[in-house]
Amino acid sequence: METLEAINTRRSIRKFILKEIPDDAVTKILHAGMCAPTSGNQRPWQFIVIRDRVMIDQFIEAYPYSKKMLPDVPVTIMVCFDRNLEKYEKRWQIDCANATLCMLLATHSLGYGGLWLEIYPIEERINKIQDSFGIPKSVVPFALVTIGHAAEEKPPIERFDQSIIHYDKW
Repeated sequence: METLEAINTRRSIRKFILKEIPDDAVTKILHAGMCAPTSGNQRPWQFIVIRDRVMIDQFIEAYPYSKKMLPDVPVTIMVCFDRNLEKYEKRWQIDCANATLCMLLATHSLGYGGLWLEIYPIEERINKIQDSFGIPKSVVPFALVTIGHAAEEKPPIERFDQSIIHYDKW
């Protein structure tokens, strides 16, 4: 799939078929996340690949709204910010968001369905997930990327809006 096609046709998938995702596909998706642009060329992230159903259920317990989307997801990747890797203060959210988007686009381009679930900035959610997954306090869980075989098809949405574009000045 070409880059523009992946960008224009990617949709958030919330229904999945519980069927394994090969390790090499997960590695390609992680690689895409690690290729994301960052502030100061610093990569302030850590990733947790979650395949264990018990751990996915623990995520659901910490983030009850996710119950609708996670019952049949075979693998998720948690994007985390590691304070020890921060180069420029207050830019890590952009860096982690870029990694998340690159993983979502890679997921779609490989023919799988994906969904982004925010963790940050909800403090209660962050604390529960840190406790459930043994994440050190110096590491902030940022987002969860779900990866699975889509059980729903969603057509692309045309989102281009000429009325919000300004040239040279407002």
